[in-house]
Amino acid sequence: MLAKLTLKVKIVGSFIILALVLSGFGIFFFMSYTDIFTEQHNLNKLLDLIHDLEIKHLAWAVNLNTSLMDEKTTRLTVERDPHKCSLGQWYYSEERKNLQSRHPKLASLLGQLEEPHRKLHGTVGELERHLGKGEENRGQVFKYFTGETVKYLGEVRKILGEIQSQV
Repeated sequence: MLAKLTLKVKIVGSFIILALVLSGFGIFFFMSYTDIFTEQHNLNKLLDLIHDLEIKHLAWAVNLNTSLMDEKTTRLTVERDPHKCSLGQWYYSEERKNLQSRHPKLASLLGQLEEPHRKLHGTVGELERHLGKGEENRGQVFKYFTGETVKYLGEVRKILGEIQSQV
C-alpha cells in the first residue's frame, strides 16, 4: 500500500506524524512541569505557614512574659487551649492530615509536635497558680516560666525547624 503513495505524500505524512509525536512530547513535558511547579508552590506555602506559626508562638510567649512582668497581673489572657491557637487549628485540621498523607516522611515529626505544644499551653494554668500565691511567690513564677514554658517553646520551635528542613 505504501508503495502506491507518491514521494510527496510520504514526506508530508512523515512530517505530520513527526509533528504529532513532538506535540505529544511537548504536552507531556508541559504537564509534568506544571505538576512540579504546583508542588513547589505548595511546599513554599507550607514553609511560609510553618514560619508564621512559629512567629505567632513567639509572640504568644512575649505576651505571656509581658503579662508576668506586670505586678498587677493575676489572670493571664494568652490562649490556653492548644486546639484554638493558630498552630493547634492547623495541626488538628484536614490540611495537616492531607500534608501527612502526601509527605509520609513528615508524619513522625508532626506526631512529635503534639505533646510539647500541649504542654506549652498547659504551663499557663501553673503560672496562674503561682501568681495566685501573691507577690512573695513572684520568683517561682519566673522560675517556672523559664524552666517549663521556655523549654516547651524551644521544643516546639525545634520540631517546626526540623519540619521546615524536611520540606
